[in-house]
Amino acid sequence: MEAKRIRYLYTLIQCLYWMTAGLMFNFASAYLLDRGFSNSQIGVVLGAAYALSAVAQPLVAALFNRSGIRLSSGMACVYAVAAVLAVLVLALPMKGGALAALIVGIFMLQSAMQPSLNSLHRGYALRGVEVNFGFARGMGSAAYSVMCALVGRLLYQLSPRMLPVLYLATMLLMIASLLAFRAPSCAAEVPAGERHSREPLLRRHPRFALLLAGVSLLATVHIFIDSFMLQIVRNVGGGSAQQGVVIAIAAMTELPAMVLYGKLSRRMGGGRVLCMAAWIWVVKDLLTALASSPAMLCAISLLQFASYAFYVPAAVEYVSDALPRQDFLAGQALVGTAFTLGSLAATFVGGRMLDLLGVRGALSGMQAFSVAGAALLSVAVLRPQLSVNKKFS
Repeated sequence: MEAKRIRYLYTLIQCLYWMTAGLMFNFASAYLLDRGFSNSQIGVVLGAAYALSAVAQPLVAALFNRSGIRLSSGMACVYAVAAVLAVLVLALPMKGGALAALIVGIFMLQSAMQPSLNSLHRGYALRGVEVNFGFARGMGSAAYSVMCALVGRLLYQLSPRMLPVLYLATMLLMIASLLAFRAPSCAAEVPAGERHSREPLLRRHPRFALLLAGVSLLATVHIFIDSFMLQIVRNVGGGSAQQGVVIAIAAMTELPAMVLYGKLSRRMGGGRVLCMAAWIWVVKDLLTALASSPAMLCAISLLQFASYAFYVPAAVEYVSDALPRQDFLAGQALVGTAFTLGSLAATFVGGRMLDLLGVRGALSGMQAFSVAGAALLSVAVLRPQLSVNKKFS
């Protein structure tokens, strides 16, 4: 009964996290445009959040790992701070720089929690409690899909200014769920004799950097498309309602993909699944640049099934197998940081590219990042020295 409660709670936490992420990052453009921000300014706001998150992710992971604090309790504290900032956005009549600073703070805290979320089940797994990460993460995608579809229509009918209210509601539910989860510390499960000194992880596993570079480049295009989807949809004749449908279709494909991932990885190996997902991701990005209607964007979003949806569990499994267990949380944090650095490039550079080149030109220019990222990731993962079940050297 206790194991079932743990699985239900972890699934709920994944759902709430991705609902909040969808509200924040996929509809940030709509909210900020409504508040008078330009495309370039939106890029700066989102980029600043990603930049701070890239710094915060490894620091938070190191703090949780060394202190032995429960991941769930630490995450609840971070979300409490984010909730306070959301209350300030609602309660105070701010605009311009002051509003941007609060938005940056909320988004930064949300992004900084993803590596901890992906590691939250690890402490229970080490104690023999089976928590199906793929299913829980897939349910998170399903919740994200429903949320995006509903919010896209609500914004069309009402106003983007309702978004902070929805942020706050999901954050409060997340805090309550995390406090109920009471995840054991991953660090506490590592025998003292296996703990390393404070030598940086990349110094001990230098080839891991190649994988991180590939992830960062792939993330650049992925986040550019997600962050500026409203502009992309408008360029082919749609609006916020169609934006919500495109995002929802992509997210709906993630649940079956993540549920099926376990069987696929047992046949192919997590590393090969990771490479396959990266190259299908490249195809998806290229077709997005060539799309000429909202219907085409909806069809292209189905490729999320075999790209990002496989990438997520494959990356978690690959890091778990390739790094020693005392480095698991730090490795997840570095993968999260790499993804965040790509997000930073997407928002800072992407906003300017949109203003200078237009939607079609910006999407075309982004393809070089996508191809380079898939190539680097493939070299890192498929080299014999870096294969699954062998530690990075």
